[in-house]
Amino acid sequence: MQLITRVTCVFMVLILGLFFTVVSADEKSKSAKLNELMELSGMVKIMEQARNKNKTQALQYKQGFMKQLRTSFQTNDPEVWEYFEIEYQKFIDSLEPKWTVEEAVQKYIDLYGARMTEEEIDVVLKFNKSAIGRKSTSVSNKVAPIWFDYLSKGSDSQFSEGLKKFVANLKTFVAEKKKMQKSQKEQ
Repeated sequence: MQLITRVTCVFMVLILGLFFTVVSADEKSKSAKLNELMELSGMVKIMEQARNKNKTQALQYKQGFMKQLRTSFQTNDPEVWEYFEIEYQKFIDSLEPKWTVEEAVQKYIDLYGARMTEEEIDVVLKFNKSAIGRKSTSVSNKVAPIWFDYLSKGSDSQFSEGLKKFVANLKTFVAEKKKMQKSQKEQ
């Protein structure tokens, strides 16, 4: 009787091992297909655009903002403008998202893949490889920046807060510098 139990246990372990090997292979296949889908759908490009939006915006504003500060602070002291550059770089660095493109894409793959079977993914891949699928991707990539502008309203608060901190630091620096210059003149 024990021989039958042992044989049954060994047989069950082998069956379970085979089952998990097949499931693991299926998951690898599904994962590869999801990665291909992310490339075909332009999702990687969309995530890169989202990641760089605030930094791009800060760099676009820099020249105009510098001009505004020169008018506001009316100083030709190179140390002030060197400090400005350092603080503006800190501001730009503060806009770096906490996630990488790879992490964002992987999270999307995980969420999407958990809700789709491999067979369904095959159908979506087939669609994305078709003429209308390629057109759909092209249109999505064109509207994504517009969509991100709409979504970025939440990011604008991060941008504004970083900008306020930058200006406050600059004002403090200029005020302290003027104070030091005044005390040096008085001596």
